[in-house]
Amino acid sequence: MGGNSSSESKETPEGEAVLLHVYDAVDPMSVFVYHTGLEVYGTEHTFAATQTLSTGIYSQRPLYMPPGSEWKFKETITLGLSQAPIIYPLSLSLSLTLLLCYS
Repeated sequence: MGGNSSSESKETPEGEAVLLHVYDAVDPMSVFVYHTGLEVYGTEHTFAATQTLSTGIYSQRPLYMPPGSEWKFKETITLGLSQAPIIYPLSLSLSLTLLLCYS
């Protein structure tokens, strides 16, 4: 169920692996507070706020935490396989927006 991931593609003949990366809050007072990122086709997508106070869905290298981040990696959960071709990034982005807003 858990495990690390790399930024390499996880494509199999059955499809591309869809991975949920789970992060713990670094602050010990934030018990049971988690942050998630969804990795598909070698890119991790997450809902976040920036230092400039903008918010939204951001894409990044899988498992990358910028210096000073308030999160630390906890585990990766394999959700299943996607058979959607990578040529549909707009559909993927919209689907991720809906999924991440409700996770």
